[in-house]
Amino acid sequence: MLRSLVCTLECAGLTLGLAAQQAPLTVGVAKQDALLDLLNTPVESASKRRQKSTESPQAIEVLTAEQIRASGVFRLIDALKLMTSVQVFEFGKDVARLTIRGTVANASMNNVQVLVDGVPLFNTETYYSVPFNLIPIPLEAIERVEVVRGPSSSLYGANAQVGVIAITTKTKEGNSLCLRGGAAENGTFNSQGFFSYGNSQFTLAAAFGGSSQRDSGISERVLGGTRWVDPQDQNHASQVFLRPEVVLGEGRIWAMYAKAATRVGPQVQEMPTGEKLYQWSFLQSSTEVAQVGWSQTWTPVFRTQLKLNRSHLTPLSVSAMAVVPGSPVSAGTVPYLQSLDPGLNSNYDMLDTTIDQAVLQGNWDPSEALHFVFGLDSARMKALKAPIVGAPADSQDSAAGGFASMDWIQGPATLSLGARVENETLGGSRISPRAALVYVLPEGSVFRAGYFTSTRSPSVFEVKQALPPIPGRPAPIGNPDVKPEKFDNFEIGFRKNFARWSLDFTAYQMNLKKVIGPEPTGVIVGGFPQTQFRNSTTSLVNKGLEVSAKGELALGWLLGFNAAAVDFQDALGIQQSYSSKLKANLWTRYQYRDLQAYVALQHTGAYAITNAEDFAGPREDAPARLQVHFNLSYAWNHHFMVSIYGINAARASEESTAGSTNNNYLIRFVRREMGLQASYRF
Repeated sequence: MLRSLVCTLECAGLTLGLAAQQAPLTVGVAKQDALLDLLNTPVESASKRRQKSTESPQAIEVLTAEQIRASGVFRLIDALKLMTSVQVFEFGKDVARLTIRGTVANASMNNVQVLVDGVPLFNTETYYSVPFNLIPIPLEAIERVEVVRGPSSSLYGANAQVGVIAITTKTKEGNSLCLRGGAAENGTFNSQGFFSYGNSQFTLAAAFGGSSQRDSGISERVLGGTRWVDPQDQNHASQVFLRPEVVLGEGRIWAMYAKAATRVGPQVQEMPTGEKLYQWSFLQSSTEVAQVGWSQTWTPVFRTQLKLNRSHLTPLSVSAMAVVPGSPVSAGTVPYLQSLDPGLNSNYDMLDTTIDQAVLQGNWDPSEALHFVFGLDSARMKALKAPIVGAPADSQDSAAGGFASMDWIQGPATLSLGARVENETLGGSRISPRAALVYVLPEGSVFRAGYFTSTRSPSVFEVKQALPPIPGRPAPIGNPDVKPEKFDNFEIGFRKNFARWSLDFTAYQMNLKKVIGPEPTGVIVGGFPQTQFRNSTTSLVNKGLEVSAKGELALGWLLGFNAAAVDFQDALGIQQSYSSKLKANLWTRYQYRDLQAYVALQHTGAYAITNAEDFAGPREDAPARLQVHFNLSYAWNHHFMVSIYGINAARASEESTAGSTNNNYLIRFVRREMGLQASYRF
């Protein structure tokens, strides 16, 4: 069945390609403009100023709203999977995290910064980043996503170690409406909607997203063993978004509110040996963001932006912990855990973090040859106590920093220099510099070389965590002496634009210093070795090569390819866990009259999987995978469209590993989604 599906889709792609060469087309200037946009999309996140992608000092890639729409996906992570060097890990349907360039040190995915309209979402409580399934922006509200590859702390501060995912929301002038819904196997239902109203002085944008899935029935195998369990992975998710904006002369004032929530359950927690410990009726997580902003153009060469942001990140609400019927182990464990944390006797919020931020940025362009970007920012972070997960008391921390960057253009060469200075109660003071040279060669070629640095502050858990002794769970504890991680990156790149094609190469070497991870203490707790977070005394080196090509084979037929080869070894010379040596994507888009087609093949090489909390535990190899994504659509008129789509269509599951404390010993699965969808736009 799998081989038949893959062959059918590949043949469909070839057939569409031949049709594009032989059949008369009705697409014209609009599709040519789409090609130009694909090859020369303006970018902003690599330098905090608008520039051509060829002028970027760092490797960068853009995902536009039109590209997302063509792919037929309902989740941002499904679109990001096909970006160069981006590797997505899904822990069931309810949690998803990603990394860039295969850099997952100590099985912790905490090194990619997420920006929503320029303001970072970072969680200082846990040593994981904000889950990407909880990004609070519905797909239909996204104007563009820029993926900056490589250390970026000189512009964006701590936690931008290996890259930045910058989401820009829509501020569409005029009246528009989009409604999109889909139904797929395993009781899967998705919906998206977007509405905008306004004129040159006022705009209002609103959006929503929702999904629901029943239990897939897929079993999970215990990591390092042969026992299988039922994860009971039914889930529900929702997103809402609202953004009004007012134009006052040469200035703009806006507000934005967005929220995402997921609910899964019921779930039963088991030990690796099979004993059932406790059960929940539900687990619910959410991310909530509110922002107020003001941008002002004071003169033709000087403008400022002020943003005030509040983020309520990843509070985990759980039902009262209950005894599993028929389990004598559970009958003893549940009262013990409830004595450690009385909140478990009722519905309970954990991992509750609130971050208030202020960001002030200035852009000054005194001449066509000189551009300055500078700014100040501050953050106050509050995490509420949750003894069961190792936070015995409320915690409050703060951070502040300033950055400056200069681009100096001399003929075909652009010299880019910048640095950021910051101080945090969790990470102390440090400086993150960067320097890059971009040189435009004849006939559309561009060469770039750069040195980029980044840092990651210790999380609250890594500094202050004190896990109670729970049977069957590793017990890492905090360390107040742990220091920030430091990354530096040497990178060279070459880009060549042809008449209808673009070719891009990047080679890099990233050095990871003082990497934070659990190390043994010699104490055994609940049958597991107790660990404490410490800085590694040895440096890790990640070397890689990235290549991408995209263009137009024939009018209306676009083709793209990207691949990344990664060599990221630990101190023993073994490829790091979760770091695939090779990841590649091949995609094609085609339009003929009212028919549109999108087909993508995603290859992820084999990689090892381990447990973040129990580094001495089992280690297994996840085999190489080939996945198929497609969206075949037909437009009945200019407004209504129907399509057949598939996400992870080649196989019903793909092995990964759980990252949460409750499921740290299971290999988890990605669900397949194949079904129908319809959309209406005006």
